[in-house]
Amino acid sequence: MSYLAAPRECHYCGSMVILIETKKLLLLDEETSERVYLCSGCGARVGVHKDTKIPLGMLADGATRRARIAAHKAFDGLWMRGYFGRFKGYAWLAARLGIDHAICHIGWMDADLCEQVIEVCKRPPSSEEMVGLRSRRPWILKYKLSKPLGLDDMFKSDASHTLMQGNSGGKANLGAV
Repeated sequence: MSYLAAPRECHYCGSMVILIETKKLLLLDEETSERVYLCSGCGARVGVHKDTKIPLGMLADGATRRARIAAHKAFDGLWMRGYFGRFKGYAWLAARLGIDHAICHIGWMDADLCEQVIEVCKRPPSSEEMVGLRSRRPWILKYKLSKPLGLDDMFKSDASHTLMQGNSGGKANLGAV
């Protein structure tokens, strides 16, 4: 499983991020996690995997959360209708977006890239694309991400980066550590 390190500071405002139980907050019904990482300044948040402290993605403000929900709805509709399994679906999505399969996670994307996901998912995979999907799993995942991936971050990776969250002044830092 690919995952991000726990966020320590918010990439939106630079404030401290805390892990808190959602029942202690008056959150909207959209929150499905029992706990969230919450920015103490601007309120950006991200849920965690059940019974862990592993974040489901990068911190997100309201607009980004709504975009991710819509992107998941569009993408999940394809694999749930049987076009491909979820893992191969992410390989297909990464190829369509022109990004590395290892970093193709909707929870790691910004609102603009989520809009691209929605557009891409309006055209189901062709039979040629289905044949071309590779099923290899990226065993080593080491990236340094300091904010959600955006349209300007589309690149091919050599998987030689360290994965962590932090503040880099507003631009994703995707260099080797």
